[in-house]
Amino acid sequence: DMVFDSGHYRDGSETRFSQLLTTGTQMNFILAVDKNCSSENDGGIAWNDGTFNHHHYALEIDAEDINNMKEGTYAMVEPYADQEGKWRIAFEDQNFYSEEQYLDIKKNGYGNQNWSNGTWGGNGWSLHGSGQVRNLRDFGSQPDYSDQVFWIELRPYEPPEQEEQAD
Repeated sequence: DMVFDSGHYRDGSETRFSQLLTTGTQMNFILAVDKNCSSENDGGIAWNDGTFNHHHYALEIDAEDINNMKEGTYAMVEPYADQEGKWRIAFEDQNFYSEEQYLDIKKNGYGNQNWSNGTWGGNGWSLHGSGQVRNLRDFGSQPDYSDQVFWIELRPYEPPEQEEQAD
């Protein structure tokens, strides 16, 4: 399901999206990138209809074995330390860096924005908030994983209470 249609300048935009999933449902979170927002205000376009320039998957899943699931190249998936069932998925929407450059940021942090000797020069991530997630910053000259950030919470279904009916 598409949560946000293509659009410009969504800093701070948020929405609540609720979906009931049956047991055993595979799910993923996908950033569909429309580089020039050519589909802005078209509404109702499916994320996979070919309109978007590229897609970034939060999770890469081998359909043969769910246990081989791993974090996608363009996403950092972090559980909140203090809230079970809650995650932050931070996406990088640029796709022109090398795999090595993306992985270096994810492993070592931002560094000095200068790619040299196989690293950006980072020496670890600073964490923030009670959930202890990585402290994201915005850069234009290196992957920063601050382009689109999703907060996800999975909760067990609780059916509404039924009122007792009088005879």
